[in-house]
Amino acid sequence: MILLVVVAVASLGLNGLLCVVARQKFPCRLYQYIIISLMPILIWFVLLLLNIKSKSLSNLVELFWMLGISVVINIARITLHKTYALKTRDILILGCIGALIVYFAYPLLPE
Repeated sequence: MILLVVVAVASLGLNGLLCVVARQKFPCRLYQYIIISLMPILIWFVLLLLNIKSKSLSNLVELFWMLGISVVINIARITLHKTYALKTRDILILGCIGALIVYFAYPLLPE
């Protein structure tokens, strides 16, 4: 549980830094920032609690993939804002797809 909080705070920090750097060219709304930072992690955690696929304690490394997914989504939102504006709906869909892919594609790791 502590690792979940640490990764969530790291995600908020990294995405907050990206939003501050890109603030002048492309403003970030608070709800978009929270969705980008926390949705993949929360979706993965809900799937873990539902226990659809058996996971071990070693599978907590998947949280760092969720951190990477949230940062990549934020970078895509910032860099593609002139050619294709990612709406909040698109950001939410990308986060859900990323969390589902990592949860179901990552195998059970031995402890």
